[in-house]
Amino acid sequence: MGKIHTTGSSARTSIVAPGKANSTTPSGPSGGPSGIVKPKKKRAAVTTPKVKVLGRFERNDFKSGKAFAIRGANLTLGTKIPDNANLNTIDAARPHRTSFDYLRSRLENLWKGTETPDDFSRWTDRLLKAQSERTDILVATCSSLSGRPLDDVEKGQLSAAKSILTHIASHSLALKLSRSELLMAFDLIRNNCKSDKYGNASVGVRTKLGGEDHLHDCFQRFLDQINSIYANVPDLGPHSTVNAVVQEHFHLHPNADGSLTPASNAALNMTPNGHHRVAVTVDGLNIVATDGTLTPILNLDHDVQTLIMKHGTHATNIRDQHFVTEMRTQFPPK
Repeated sequence: MGKIHTTGSSARTSIVAPGKANSTTPSGPSGGPSGIVKPKKKRAAVTTPKVKVLGRFERNDFKSGKAFAIRGANLTLGTKIPDNANLNTIDAARPHRTSFDYLRSRLENLWKGTETPDDFSRWTDRLLKAQSERTDILVATCSSLSGRPLDDVEKGQLSAAKSILTHIASHSLALKLSRSELLMAFDLIRNNCKSDKYGNASVGVRTKLGGEDHLHDCFQRFLDQINSIYANVPDLGPHSTVNAVVQEHFHLHPNADGSLTPASNAALNMTPNGHHRVAVTVDGLNIVATDGTLTPILNLDHDVQTLIMKHGTHATNIRDQHFVTEMRTQFPPK
């Protein structure tokens, strides 16, 4: 039971529970019992939400994990980089062949009406074709590694190729669904297509969809998906010495025979716009490849050279090969 205290001349009594301070206990500087300071309440962190501006599309995180790009690099470079490697530590990046900035610019053109849905379908078809061609390459890799004894490196390559194929199948489906959603919403909201002669159904659908606000969300979802398409970012490359220097320009990866890899070919077949050009060395004579190697433009196929001339070139400050990077130092080819 609590102790009984008497206070004042009237001998008023009060019961104080065990462990509780008496009501007459002197107060400390913060109002509590003497010597006890109450902790100050922490203010909740205030975060400013992003303001959606219709027609202004954000660059969000990749929709696919970096592990697939790492596995792709291991396949092409013969390295053994673990899936959980910190790309910053090894100064590596996932280089786009067609930059995010270019992809966004094409969507902005559709939004503003300077391009049509047919234009949109054409340039996205090029990337989907590159995805299909990249799939064929991976299938051929799996076939070449099947039906015979494999060493540890080959087993890793086979496992990587199979996992990437599974990822491509899943992401390609999501990408195609996102593209269909965008085109359908664009037709309903912008073109006001009519499902009957009075147009009543389309007006109802437009109201239900939320009009331009919903259309903006469709554009953003598609941009997130197309920015992550595997064929356009299939491996790793040097970051500070190459990727960060190339920035928004087309970043090609030639084959040894003078042709281009699938997404590099798709990039060159995009519509020239005078701003996004092909990244070359400071003297303008060599293509700066995504892996840091240099390829003389004159060594490329004639058709490739013609397409490069249509886009124009962007001279970077790169003079020499950056093939020997921190990534290759830490994880040399086996």
